[in-house]
Amino acid sequence: MNVILASSAILTAIVPSATWADGLSFGGNLAVTSNYISDGLSESDSRPALQPFLEISKNGIYANAWASNIKDEDGNTAALDLGTGYRGDLSSGLSYDLGYTQHLFNKTHGYSAEIDGSMEYAVNEQLTLSGELSYDLAVHRLGESFGAAYDLGNSWTLNGGISKIDPLAPLVAEVGVGYALNDNLNLDLQYQDSASTTGVAALTVNYAFGKVGD
Repeated sequence: MNVILASSAILTAIVPSATWADGLSFGGNLAVTSNYISDGLSESDSRPALQPFLEISKNGIYANAWASNIKDEDGNTAALDLGTGYRGDLSSGLSYDLGYTQHLFNKTHGYSAEIDGSMEYAVNEQLTLSGELSYDLAVHRLGESFGAAYDLGNSWTLNGGISKIDPLAPLVAEVGVGYALNDNLNLDLQYQDSASTTGVAALTVNYAFGKVGD
């Protein structure tokens, strides 16, 4: 019952009233990846994944939905994330995002939820630093991540980061490179590894549309 109520509340936020829709921003992206990787593991059994994402926002408030095909040990083949939150700017170059996300799965009908807070700082026109703390409400686990992105010019971007799903978990390192084919279409190659896993890589083609992040 709690899952239904929480999901309904998020979906209600995603479908706005006519009054609230004035000045609304809408956007998203469609990603096709060779391997859905997360926390140093493949979530798609080293197989390709299709990942659509939609978001609406107004005055910093947003609601979004993300989906992907997966393959896990419980027999789940699809995952859906429903999120809502608030983002804004603290000062020139410094922004923050406070959010809530509910994760749903098709086979087990199980779910988990987390709250997270992140900050991003544009050091200059080339370098951007970021950090995030998340708390899993189902297993009471605190995660953290830190990252950096550097604009190499000529449509190339270099990025990297480190993360932990909880304080006692092995550190996961990530490095990647991206190339923007145009304003909407880009390619991204990522590699993740940790002391307890074999390294995994993924090549992703991403098509973005509308406005996300306003």
